Amino acid sequence: MSWTRETWAQHKLDEACARIAGAPDGNRHGSIVSAAGMVADYVADGAIAESVVRAALTSEATKRGKKESEIRRAINHSLEKGSPGAWYPDQQERDSTVWGDGKRYALTPRATRESPPLKPTRHVTRDVRLTMYVGKTQRRGTGMDFTWGDLAQEAEAGVPMPKEGKDGLPLWGGHELKGDNNHKGRTCIAMHAAFLDYDDEQAFSPAMLKSWWGEYTFVAHTSASHNKEKNGVVCPRGRVIIALSRPVTPEEWPAVAAWLMNGKRGRIGPETAEFDRMYYVPARTEDYWWLENAGGSIDVDAILESGGKEGTPEGDSSHVTEWSEPAWSRLKRRSEGLEPRVELPWPRMNHATGGGLRPGLYVLVGPTGTGKSQWALQWGVHAAQQGVPVMCISLELDEPGMLSRKLSILSGGFVHWSDLYGGCRDSIKYIEESRCQHELMRLPIHSICAPPHKWHSEDLKAEAEKMRGWYPNDTDKDGNEIRGSKPFMIIVDYLQVMGGLRDNDTVRQRVSEAAAAAREIARSYDAIVLMISSTARTKYDALGGAGSGKKGDYAAWIPYESDPRNYIGTGKESGEIEFSCDALFVLVRPKQDASQSPWVYVAIPKMRTRPSSWNGMSFYQGCLYVEPSKEEQDEQQAETRAIIQRMKDASNMTKEERAKRRSEEQTRARRQKQREHVRNTSVDADEDEDFHGS
Repeated sequence: MSWTRETWAQHKLDEACARIAGAPDGNRHGSIVSAAGMVADYVADGAIAESVVRAALTSEATKRGKKESEIRRAINHSLEKGSPGAWYPDQQERDSTVWGDGKRYALTPRATRESPPLKPTRHVTRDVRLTMYVGKTQRRGTGMDFTWGDLAQEAEAGVPMPKEGKDGLPLWGGHELKGDNNHKGRTCIAMHAAFLDYDDEQAFSPAMLKSWWGEYTFVAHTSASHNKEKNGVVCPRGRVIIALSRPVTPEEWPAVAAWLMNGKRGRIGPETAEFDRMYYVPARTEDYWWLENAGGSIDVDAILESGGKEGTPEGDSSHVTEWSEPAWSRLKRRSEGLEPRVELPWPRMNHATGGGLRPGLYVLVGPTGTGKSQWALQWGVHAAQQGVPVMCISLELDEPGMLSRKLSILSGGFVHWSDLYGGCRDSIKYIEESRCQHELMRLPIHSICAPPHKWHSEDLKAEAEKMRGWYPNDTDKDGNEIRGSKPFMIIVDYLQVMGGLRDNDTVRQRVSEAAAAAREIARSYDAIVLMISSTARTKYDALGGAGSGKKGDYAAWIPYESDPRNYIGTGKESGEIEFSCDALFVLVRPKQDASQSPWVYVAIPKMRTRPSSWNGMSFYQGCLYVEPSKEEQDEQQAETRAIIQRMKDASNMTKEERAKRRSEEQTRARRQKQREHVRNTSVDADEDEDFHGS
């Protein structure tokens, strides 16, 4: 058949209508968006009228039961992305494989590019062809074309988890079948997109994906097993769909898969190497997240020319044969105590962390009033007293507030920081007489008080570079740097008010950028980066002590009896940084202590090198954290259990019994008050008699 621009555009419209008609339940909205995207460029080219496209798609979608307003929004979403330059059959030979972007590629490998190996291609793939399956046991697949925007929408929406579990979900894959809808057996002829299965990688997070694959176009999402126990392991899990520069044949795929799975971008499961592998579509579960990234495509020809052996750009020193010896030397130095840990100021907490922390990314979460800033500063001051350089970056406090808190810590809590900040003369006089300010001046501790939302990840990198310049690592006899010999510490207060690299960045995007920068700083400069995070609104009751509000729910009264791992994901929009960090600290205040007692429990729900744990602490006078004795801790816990028991007893009483008990308690309190009044009166009388007698 001889195609013209108009007849080819009508042909693509017919295919778009067929996509809507054949869409499975639960994917109807996505099919409308995708169908409109198939013809958006042809509308922009003027090959077909927009009114004709709208009428045809609306008619087909209406038959599937969609509302007109929803149809209109879906079509508008895709048509506005159309741009001139659509593909037509007369532009290239047709004796080759058709890909979803409208272009045709030969199935035999051809070196069509001379780009540097392992760099992304300049071509950003707009469409990708995937094969859809109704269920796990179905071998009959249907080819569908998606724009990368469609894929992002599919990941964002996610399908509800079926009652029968993930086995009831539809599936998809990046391969193309020989003859769509074939039912005699699956014969895969091309791979259009790489599916990366991260099933056993603790660092899997949006921040790390940006670090690993930020040069490429991809869509990522968590899987149904995300943060659930699988083979005895609980860790983040998910998948990444990443763009390829052209379709890959079954003969070529092993070399491409070997490059993808070389271990330099996290631990990818062996399923990625299976050419005909099917994967469950995104399904919304607890802690679900998704990520979209715009970039280039993986250069298939460059990988094939290199034999799939090169894993990183030239000059990168992370290849195993190059870094294994330096890494082994560092492990030996650590065993000999030549790479110091940064100790915490609390003995039991220090023991829980294995004697202190090594360079890495750490996160502190807690509700308002639990002393997050003071907890972090107290650690920072203690580290500086041990000779560790510290940089305190506050996006909330002003300079007098920062200085007041440091001096209060150095006074051992004798002077409250709020008295110093308010200008109390006695407090100022004590600081001068005790020479706390002179001690602070001698410590290697620096401060930055920056405006919120205007200080971003690039500024953080610049300050880290300055710190390493001021405090370089030691060198050996040959003048070579000894990594890890001089760690330093950076405290960021707090994460959610950091600025973004773009004016319209969301909180989640800002947190992701900060996480990637902090991880890079920790690795490149051997630094401890402690980032303070505010609490998610939905988790505030659990951490602040208000409880769940359900009758008979006493979990918020005794948090230390629950699993600390339950507190992962309590930070506001910081789930990704919590999953990628080396350790997470969460401040939890028991309910009965929310307004009158300094008790705060520190949960360590995650630590790469140690098990999760609890540690009881006291926020002394609201300015200093101390560890109470074991006896004091036992006494507080016994008091808590007694209160809970009285509450449980009261909940089982009738209305009359509760009124009688309340009356008895009021009577006892009144009599106790009378006895105290009589006793105090007699003491005053005795003192007056002694005075007059003398």
